[in-house]
Amino acid sequence: PLRGETLVPKDPMPWFDEMLRLADAHRGEIDIYEFLNEFNIWGGRMKNPDPARFDDPTVETYVALVSKFRPLLKARHPDVRLAGPCTCSTDLAFIQRFLDAGGGAHVDLI
Repeated sequence: PLRGETLVPKDPMPWFDEMLRLADAHRGEIDIYEFLNEFNIWGGRMKNPDPARFDDPTVETYVALVSKFRPLLKARHPDVRLAGPCTCSTDLAFIQRFLDAGGGAHVDLI
């Protein structure tokens, strides 16, 4: 079976809807949401069985996802902060690639 933590659906909206439902359930209780913990270790864990349905976990995928999710979260929770990427160990190369790809525009803190 596919493992959700190693592949990213091309259509993230059902997943985003679930994250927003959870954020709504905790309105006013959480100030900072982290977007995708330790994303830098997900790549290469399994061969992508269906590239038409799933994206591989890359920096570019991360930036595309956070750029789509941030406006959805901020529309419902304008005062919360969005953090990311939190890397497994201090992966400065991943963070630099994230920043070089424009990711800094979509998070409030790393």
